[in-house]
Amino acid sequence: MAACSPSTDEIVAPTCLAGDGLGYNDQVAIELALVGGYVSGDARLYNVGRGDPGCFRAEQIVNVLASPWGRWAEFCFDPSSGALASARVRRPSAVDVEIISVIRTDVSDADFG
Repeated sequence: MAACSPSTDEIVAPTCLAGDGLGYNDQVAIELALVGGYVSGDARLYNVGRGDPGCFRAEQIVNVLASPWGRWAEFCFDPSSGALASARVRRPSAVDVEIISVIRTDVSDADFG
């Protein structure tokens, strides 16, 4: 785990220190709450629907300066593991595409070194 200083107006890398920061479960809970806010409730940023089998599409419904998933995004998940298999995010200036080439469910400490 590492704790990092927030970014500033300057263009510099944040300062990070090794430490006991939040545990994995706490980090996941925070991330899920953030994503939940994007797609649920009256103040949500996106409407979500199904795309191709295993895929979900998010379409922006509120104009914000820095939208996390652009104007439109599609996330596809591996049917066996539930892991993200691909993501496509359409922003005003580009389309970001991420394709995961290998998904394994058997991991060890060596995978994080």
